Amino acid sequence: MQQQAFSIYVKQFAPAILWFLFTSVLLFTPGKVLPEPGDWFGKINADKLIHVGIFALLSFLIMYGFKKYMDPTKWPGSVYWKTVLGVAVWGVVTELIQGFAIPNRSMSVVDAIADVLGAFSGLFIFKRFFLPKTNTTAP
Repeated sequence: MQQQAFSIYVKQFAPAILWFLFTSVLLFTPGKVLPEPGDWFGKINADKLIHVGIFALLSFLIMYGFKKYMDPTKWPGSVYWKTVLGVAVWGVVTELIQGFAIPNRSMSVVDAIADVLGAFSGLFIFKRFFLPKTNTTAP
């Protein structure tokens, strides 16, 4: 019975777990293995957009897993903020690991800010598409 409950729980979070694993491999790949970006990459700051996207999707997928578990309109607010905080901290930790433990990679404060912004963006997107709109005007 307990194993079955664990299996169901893992299924609900499988997209988030797979995204976490995939992006961890990318984030922790040594610099010499990564392809060299061309001039276009620096001009449009695609790297920062990628960081925002990686962590927005992670935050969103975790909340989506919780959505399968229970109705988001009944969640305590702490579920949202714990998810965002956890993903944001993970973003900062990945930058520290890149700076101190991965060959030919460097830590970037701007990347860490993009990671945190991504965590909040995932929350915004989730709330925008999965929570009912509240009517703020009086009748």
